Amino acid sequence: MTLILMGQPELLKTLSLSAFKAINQRIEIRFHLMGLAEEETRAYIQHHLKTAGCHNHIFTEEAIKLIHQYTRGIPRKINNI
Repeated sequence: MTLILMGQPELLKTLSLSAFKAINQRIEIRFHLMGLAEEETRAYIQHHLKTAGCHNHIFTEEAIKLIHQYTRGIPRKINNI
């Protein structure tokens, strides 16, 4: 039987608990998506603004840098901002 686990970063913490030690030991392949780079964050924001009908750059470069630093490039967190 093949089982695929997908989840947010908190899943890694949960699997590291002693109660899940046996399951964690049986995971053979792991892949972790990383957050977006700063330039990717900028493009992501611009794309979403354009999709929403805004064709102006409403965030300064400094604001985009701060957004990237705060969110670590995680799209879900970028969306919240």
